[in-house]
Amino acid sequence: MKAVQCGLTIEKFWSMTWRDFSIYTIAWERNELNEWLRTRKLAHMIYSTVATKEKWQPENVWWKMPTDEVEETAPPSQDDIQRMINWLQQPTENKA
Repeated sequence: MKAVQCGLTIEKFWSMTWRDFSIYTIAWERNELNEWLRTRKLAHMIYSTVATKEKWQPENVWWKMPTDEVEETAPPSQDDIQRMINWLQQPTENKA
């Protein structure tokens, strides 16, 4: 399936080694991601021309991409963990 997405012909696919195929698909995925990042940047530039200062948002707020930095969240507290354990131990019909 990945070979078809990457646009490889059957002959090209079968002539490749596994390493060649891995490198080719990684490069293809990177190019796809760069295209989406470019599209997001262009859409955000258009958005920025009409957005007011009060309603303006950075591009990663309304269009998440895999390259965006992940916000750090606090680890669950002991109470949260215990509440989840209790919830998981309940019979299925009581979970809602």
